[in-house]
Amino acid sequence: MHRRIACLNVGPHHLSKRLTETLDGLLAGESAKEIAARLDLSQHTIHNYIKAVYREYQVSSRGELLSLFIALPNRDGRRLARQEVLQ
Repeated sequence: MHRRIACLNVGPHHLSKRLTETLDGLLAGESAKEIAARLDLSQHTIHNYIKAVYREYQVSSRGELLSLFIALPNRDGRRLARQEVLQ
């Protein structure tokens, strides 16, 4: 069973269901092949979804993406967006 990662929408980002599922897999450490198998999609489709997630979050690697989700929460418990982290 795949565990869902909490706090998927950092900042103003709102992803489609499939992009959110892809993001879940990326943050859980799954490979594109594993994400494709879990979602019953082709690896090519997943690679396209990964590129779309990277564009949405303005990152170019999984490490950069992950860094957005490990930032400390602010006072109201919301995760900080990358722009807020850099300020």
